[in-house]
Amino acid sequence: MAEYGRAKQDWFEGFLCLPNGIPCADTFGRLFARLDPEQMQICFGSWVKSISKLLGAEVIGIDGKTLRHSGEKKCGKAAIHMVSAWASANRARVRTTKGR
Repeated sequence: MAEYGRAKQDWFEGFLCLPNGIPCADTFGRLFARLDPEQMQICFGSWVKSISKLLGAEVIGIDGKTLRHSGEKKCGKAAIHMVSAWASANRARVRTTKGR
């Protein structure tokens, strides 16, 4: 997230006050570690429902996974990361994989 934030910093500064710049990865990690997963799920679900009703848009289900033990730090091989998106109305699935 920190890397994405730095790449889009000009855009974020259009509506956020960032006197110290984009937070570092450790700051994002501490933030997410403090979130209650159940409350986050409830809030995120409500937000997605409200947007889909407002826009009349279809909800796209997104799932991300990192395959355990697929990377080898000693050899410089990154773990395999997979993201899937499912558009139920169109019965379409898109998958992307990154790593190795």
